[in-house]
Amino acid sequence: MPQIPKSVHDRIPGIGWRDRKLSFLETSINQLERAQTAQTAELRKLKTALDQERARCAAADAAHAAELTQVKTTHDAQRATTNADHAAERAEAEAAHAEQTEGLRSEIENLRSKYEAAVAEHQRFTRPSFKAMLVNHLDATDIARANNWHAASAIAQVDHKLHSYALADSLGISTPEIYRVWNSLEDIEFSDLSVDRFVLKADGGHSGIAVIPLARNSTGWQTLTGREHLTDGRPSERMLDRLRQGRGPYFAEEFLESASEATIPEDIKVYTAYGQVLQVLVMRTEGVQVINRKTFTRKYFGPDGEDLGPVLPGANYGPDIPRPAGWDELLAAAESISIAKGMPFVRVDLYATSRGPVLGELTSTPGGRQTYSLDHDARLGAAWNDAEVRLQRDVARGRPPGTLFGAADYTWRYPQSELEAHPSSWPRPIAEARRWFTPPPQQPATMD
Repeated sequence: MPQIPKSVHDRIPGIGWRDRKLSFLETSINQLERAQTAQTAELRKLKTALDQERARCAAADAAHAAELTQVKTTHDAQRATTNADHAAERAEAEAAHAEQTEGLRSEIENLRSKYEAAVAEHQRFTRPSFKAMLVNHLDATDIARANNWHAASAIAQVDHKLHSYALADSLGISTPEIYRVWNSLEDIEFSDLSVDRFVLKADGGHSGIAVIPLARNSTGWQTLTGREHLTDGRPSERMLDRLRQGRGPYFAEEFLESASEATIPEDIKVYTAYGQVLQVLVMRTEGVQVINRKTFTRKYFGPDGEDLGPVLPGANYGPDIPRPAGWDELLAAAESISIAKGMPFVRVDLYATSRGPVLGELTSTPGGRQTYSLDHDARLGAAWNDAEVRLQRDVARGRPPGTLFGAADYTWRYPQSELEAHPSSWPRPIAEARRWFTPPPQQPATMD
């Protein structure tokens, strides 16, 4: 507040009191201002303290929240780990249970299959059975061969291909043309053959083991698969190993042309029981794996050409395989050989070629699985039994036992030998086998 000059102050009455009053008021104002400043400072101090407290609380809240988050995360992770462990344990337990259940189910199925197979095998011995007859036939064949009784045993003679060819020729049944015959493996030499394809075979052998088709190429010969090439007229060591699994003599024969578009003619196996056709198995392959039996599909036909269906469980079937061309001629050839062979059972293997049925070989004891469905096995077994009785009747009526050759000319390709086991020492009587032949029944007996 501005000061009043003293000269003026002295001339104004009562001004001293007012001055004192003003001075008092100024003093009060100053005090109030100092008090306000102090309070303002205190307020600022309190506000700063409050802000610090708020910041501390916020930090504490954040730390607490972070701790809660960490605790929650740890808890969730532990719970997830625990749940995963429990799930894994549960899954492992369920898998073990499932495996145990499957194992028990498999064991039960296996036991059921064994039981059903045992029942079926038991039934095979309670009624006629092709399988049981075949086992006995194989044993009889082994006995005759082991004792070298070939001359007096038709079943011991069956696996000699050249002997079977001579028999077929004598009956007027076509056989492959023979280009060359060698008595030992060392003698084999075919470089001068004029044909483009031929089949190298051993006289003894089965399932295509000692059967090697060869075709001419620009440098010599090769197998149909093209896996082996020969620059001279000698078999490779691998081929010789295959031929050794058979039995000499060894020969080169005609490569038969199929009546269809197959690489090789269809393999037609006619199961016969002394003049009766039981079934016809047709085997077909495609491509160049012509001798690999695993590539073959099959179909079984009845004597009237009907599809017998899957009579051999588990076989690789070809339902589209048609009935072979020249059906009646094929069956007639098989029946004729079956009657002349003089055996209750023989399988006649033929080829359906562009020139008609041609004999492949005869088989007395078919290999592979021959466990047919129970009813079919019984029908085949009953026909085999009937054939044995009919053959015994014919022998009793005057039929010479064993194989009877026909009147047609044939070529004998074996060297001379006095050994009973050698084909040249076997009798080859010529007679009309149908003269004594008792035909099979018109309708085979049905099995209950």
